[in-house]
Amino acid sequence: MFRFVSGVLFSFYLLSSGCSEISVHYNYDPQADFVSFQTFKWMQQPDIPAGNTIAMSFNNIQFEKRIESVVDSALYQKGLRLTTNDNADLYVVYHTYVKEKTDSIDWGRRYDMSWGIGNESYDKYTFEEGTLIVEFINPENKQLLWQGIAAVSLPEAALGNKEEKKIELIVRKLLSNFPPID
Repeated sequence: MFRFVSGVLFSFYLLSSGCSEISVHYNYDPQADFVSFQTFKWMQQPDIPAGNTIAMSFNNIQFEKRIESVVDSALYQKGLRLTTNDNADLYVVYHTYVKEKTDSIDWGRRYDMSWGIGNESYDKYTFEEGTLIVEFINPENKQLLWQGIAAVSLPEAALGNKEEKKIELIVRKLLSNFPPID
C-alpha cells in the first residue's frame, strides 16, 4: 500500500511541476558502441526493500505504462526498436523515487526603520523531490551502459489532466543525451 500511495503522489506531482526546474544528469560507458544498438527490451524493475524511508518507490501500473510508452516513443525516434526477444541489443529499466528535502530562501538583510538595526532573514522549507532514473544495460554481461537521472521539485497539489505531457517533457529532456555524442 505504501508503494502505491507514493506512486500516486509522484504521479500527481508531475502534473503541476514546472519542467524548467528539471535537473538532468547522465553518465555512460565511453567504450560502448551506441551506434550499433538497434533493439531494446524492458527489464523488470527491482523491488525496493520494505521500510526504506530514504527513497520511496512505487508500483502503479498506469504510471508505469505511461513512462514506458513515452520512453518507447523517444527511443523509436532515435532509431531503436522495441523487441520481446532475449537477444535485444539493450535492456532498459527505470526507477522512480520521491524524497523529502530541505532548502532555504535568503531574503537578504532587513532593517528596522525605527531602530536602524539590520538582521539576516531567511526562510527554511521542506519539499518533495521526484526522481526518474532510466538505465540501459548490456544484456550479455548485465553491465550499465548509460544512466540518466532527472529530478524535479514536486508541488503541493495537482493541477489536472496534464500528466502525460509532463512525463513526456521529463523523459524527452532526460533522453536528449542518449546516445551520447563525444
